[in-house]
Amino acid sequence: MRTAIDFEVRVVQEDLALQSRYEGLSLPLDPTVEFHTRAVRTTLELRRVLRDFVDFASNAPHAEGTAVVGFADGTVSASTGATTH
Repeated sequence: MRTAIDFEVRVVQEDLALQSRYEGLSLPLDPTVEFHTRAVRTTLELRRVLRDFVDFASNAPHAEGTAVVGFADGTVSASTGATTH
C-alpha cells in the first residue's frame, strides 16, 4: 500500500509542477476555441459535461458561499467561500 501511495504523491507533485508553469488554469468549454484530435475525445466529453453543469448551475440556486461562474470566453470557475461582485 505504501508503494501505491508514494506513487500517487509523485504523480500529484508532477502535475502541480506542470500546472505552476501555466499563466492561467482556465478550461475553455467551447470546443471550437481549440484544435482537437481523436486522441482528446475524452477531454471533449468532459468539457461537454462541464458546459451542461455550468448551464444548469447558472439557473439553479447555490448553496451559501458557493459560486459557479461561466465566463463569456467559455471557461468556468467554481469556488467556495466569500464572493465579490
